[in-house]
Amino acid sequence: MREAQLLSVAYRGPDSKGILSRRLESGHLTLAHWRLSIIDLSDGSNQPFESASGNVLLVFNGEIYNYVELRNTLVSMGHTFRTSGDTEVIVEAWREWGEDCLRHFRGMFAFVLVDREKNLLFAARDRFGIKPLYFVTGNKGTVFASEIKQLLPFLGSRRLNRARARDFLIYGAQDHTSGTLFEDVFQLRGGQFALLDLKRAPSASWRAQTWYSLGEIAPFAGDFEEGVHEYRKLFKEVMALHLRSDVPLGSCLSGGMDSSAVVCTAANLLAPVPRREKQNVFHCTYPMRSCDESIHAGAVAAQADATLHSLTPDARELFLPVDGYENLLEKLVWHQDEPLNNASIFSQYCVFREAARTGIKVMLDGQGGDEQLASYPQFYGPFLLSLLGHFRFAEALHESSRLNESQQWRWRDTVRSLILWHSPHAAYSLLRKCFIRGSKYPWATGQFLADGGMPVPPWKRESTYRHEVSTGWMSRMMLTHLTLPMLLQWEDRNSMAHSLEARVPFMDHKLIEFTLSLPDNFKISNGDTKVILKSAMQGLVPRQVINRRDKKGFATPEEVWLRQNPGDGWTRLLSRAADESPEIFDAKALNAQWKEFLSSDQPAAPIFWRAISFGAWRRVFEV
Repeated sequence: MREAQLLSVAYRGPDSKGILSRRLESGHLTLAHWRLSIIDLSDGSNQPFESASGNVLLVFNGEIYNYVELRNTLVSMGHTFRTSGDTEVIVEAWREWGEDCLRHFRGMFAFVLVDREKNLLFAARDRFGIKPLYFVTGNKGTVFASEIKQLLPFLGSRRLNRARARDFLIYGAQDHTSGTLFEDVFQLRGGQFALLDLKRAPSASWRAQTWYSLGEIAPFAGDFEEGVHEYRKLFKEVMALHLRSDVPLGSCLSGGMDSSAVVCTAANLLAPVPRREKQNVFHCTYPMRSCDESIHAGAVAAQADATLHSLTPDARELFLPVDGYENLLEKLVWHQDEPLNNASIFSQYCVFREAARTGIKVMLDGQGGDEQLASYPQFYGPFLLSLLGHFRFAEALHESSRLNESQQWRWRDTVRSLILWHSPHAAYSLLRKCFIRGSKYPWATGQFLADGGMPVPPWKRESTYRHEVSTGWMSRMMLTHLTLPMLLQWEDRNSMAHSLEARVPFMDHKLIEFTLSLPDNFKISNGDTKVILKSAMQGLVPRQVINRRDKKGFATPEEVWLRQNPGDGWTRLLSRAADESPEIFDAKALNAQWKEFLSSDQPAAPIFWRAISFGAWRRVFEV
């Protein structure tokens, strides 16, 4: 890789830089790496890393949390180590187990390993794609990188992937396939690896292979109390692994159940550590009641004896020029490599920026709990329909009543859910028109809508699991194709933009597999969600958080920000986006839709934010 491309992401690892070049039989190999030192801060773990013999070369991004246990196992098998970190553990694990080494790792990782003795290049990504790995392939070979921007000089031209643009603008879908918004730029998906034969020509074809998937999982056989005991034990084990660090750690804290569980469990595990510093936790708060969780965050910080850092992001900052960009919005888009789906990305960016200012290098986050524990409203329909499908009518009526009381979920919402997620492709469009408002896209040109035929949601095209009306199917789809891949990308880019490592304990594969083995009523019961997590956290997390029913997620006052429209800034950016992409946007219709929003009390259409950020993306990357 050219040094210019390495330098473009120096923020991902400012602690050391390394470039290694080797001539091969079939061409040339270059490995480049920026290091963010977290485990074993010595120079011995700098990268590119070479085995003692020089036959195995590695560049690696992420953490192998169980590196201590794996190192002990490998030592007992005759391996020797020169370093005390996890990088060398990957090299020795490859030497011992080959590609099966992946199944021994608990962690987040993307790496490229070269075995000169076997003439192989082995590229791999962790089970759920927590860490990114992109590539382009051409006549001159294959190039891998952590961010898309590093690969752009290797493209003949920067062309829009129109299929992915449709998915983003119509459905808000990102990272649900191996494709990106850039034509000819692809990613290894979570749970995939690639093997390249270095004896063949650089343009020789290769294909991604799946090494991990959420297949059939044996159902948990115990009762609820046994499930709570096992969940608590496993969660503590996962958290203990995620607390391994040779640099200061902090935590994101929304005030919701997932981040509170992370903060309070960390406090419990760190309590015996002598002379430890207080845990630093970071929280976004807003004056709008619908987005204010400061009372809950304060209670958690007090319970955990943590130092609470509260901040209030201001959308006006998005319009300010910064670092040579026309505005901060464009810089955010540059960091993300693709358009921003919603304004929460800005809030998360501000949280990580504040953490970096306080000297934190590792941040724990509660990402992934909602998808496993059936907390989103999308789970309620499948949950009730599953009860009906198993002839549990009384229970279905009871749960429907309680969900109506606690979440304002009605039976017509269940019908909508059935249509959205489980109707046949051929019937989807007709049913959506009949039962679901907003089925048309007045902002889009006829050509843009017609390019791919009838708009079909990505979740109908991309499902790799047996289609069933159940919360289990929904969890699998969210973890692998819907929300999580997208959320994990934002997390990686926003944290690394500030030279921080973000860790997501809920994404430990053993915890996910155990949670998916549990019956639905361990997750949703009596109109409440995450019941097993709440039971497992009794005595650790404040009762006021456990008893909450008002789920907010990582709430951001996006609609309020849009309505404020400082200096008509949003109006100008929206009009500019429409004018610069006339093949996609009907400018007249989109502007009329925007004006109607500003002059009424109707909710903001998702297309407003998507179009604004899409326009910024095309400008920044000259697509």
